[in-house]
Amino acid sequence: MDRTGHITIGIAGIECCIFGSLARARAPLVFVVHGAGGNIESNIDRARDLAAHGCTAVTIEQRNHGRRLVDRRALLRWHGRSTRDFLAMTNIMYEIIVGTASDISLLIGMLPARIGIAPSGIGVTGFSLGGHVTLMAAAMDTRIDCAVPFIGSGDYHTLMRLRTAQYGHDVKAFDRYYEKRLQPLVKRYDPIEHVSAFVDRPLAMINGGADDVVQLPCNENFHARVRPLYTDKAKLRLSVHENVKHEVTKKMWAEGRTFLLSRLSAERA
Repeated sequence: MDRTGHITIGIAGIECCIFGSLARARAPLVFVVHGAGGNIESNIDRARDLAAHGCTAVTIEQRNHGRRLVDRRALLRWHGRSTRDFLAMTNIMYEIIVGTASDISLLIGMLPARIGIAPSGIGVTGFSLGGHVTLMAAAMDTRIDCAVPFIGSGDYHTLMRLRTAQYGHDVKAFDRYYEKRLQPLVKRYDPIEHVSAFVDRPLAMINGGADDVVQLPCNENFHARVRPLYTDKAKLRLSVHENVKHEVTKKMWAEGRTFLLSRLSAERA
């Protein structure tokens, strides 16, 4: 396999596309996570880009996406739903985030032995729903040396409260439903509930200043909680690209890739 080619392999029942030369057994290992509605092929260009810069990049499918789809009713479509069905989506989306982050943690342990590598560092990056997963995976697993979430959120309560209002639903109904059924799970897993897991670990949150899907307060809240825990402030970044909506521009990707590569190199030097 050359540096921009890939192999596909099943590990622990999870299909993995692996980019980069496996002859470089000490290369950094980076998981690249797609957004809602995506699949294992969604980030091939970015995975190849990371491989061209010396990484072993891995793409997987999120839970209930692509060839892992088991329930079409649970697809993340927010438009045109009744208030009851809309609020049920808060549970469904969280199931996907926690499940996919757990998959990444499992693969961190199993993938190196399976393909014969000893990575010099481990990184995770993702986009939108994959950005949420990136932060969740970092909160779950301290083996992750660097996390770069794009247009994602580390504060699920704020994200869902803003989304409920955005789509014209009753925020009071959200409060009743969320506190009763979802809060215990969020308390157990959400990054903003586990900021101590991030102490001095490189983290760059890259968001659009005009994003109306994953609004900036979702990461401003998280950033405010985690910032006091960093002795090296250069390891923590909340980068806001003004006038950018819910997208990842070339400039945003270049910034995140540079942070990821430089920090992975520094952390394991």
